[in-house]
Amino acid sequence: MATTASLLQTPGIIGVWNYSISNCSAFRDDTVKLFFKMWPETLDGGFTYCCQDGTKNLSLSNFTYGPTQGALDPRPYFDLGAVSQFKNTWKAWTFMEVPRKYIYYPLHCDYTDLYRLYVSRFRRHTLPLGVETGILLCVILQALVLIIVWFRNLKSEERKK
Repeated sequence: MATTASLLQTPGIIGVWNYSISNCSAFRDDTVKLFFKMWPETLDGGFTYCCQDGTKNLSLSNFTYGPTQGALDPRPYFDLGAVSQFKNTWKAWTFMEVPRKYIYYPLHCDYTDLYRLYVSRFRRHTLPLGVETGILLCVILQALVLIIVWFRNLKSEERKK
């Protein structure tokens, strides 16, 4: 007879995450939202799990993903608002003006939520900007090659005369 291992009897584990938990104030002080330009739980469809700031006794790591799965894995969230605010600075050559002393407030969200958020942001924001930049660089390079070829043809025609 096979037994299934479970973390539910482990000290510190309260139980399986209940997807109906909507009171995230048990995990953080709600004024934390004021420190962020982009609040992670509202981005790209919202999060499955709450984010925590460490000021409350309840932590995400007190819950498991399922009866036979591991504990939730909180990781730090870094404000995407600062990134989005300066996403096109290279066009104006103002990348040195990125605020390096921006207020940082420690916020931890579940790894799976952050992974989905960052992949979604990469696909919807970073990738299109990268393609746009790549096309622009290719056009500039092709224009330079055409100009060089045109000048070489002009010089070879002058020598033939």
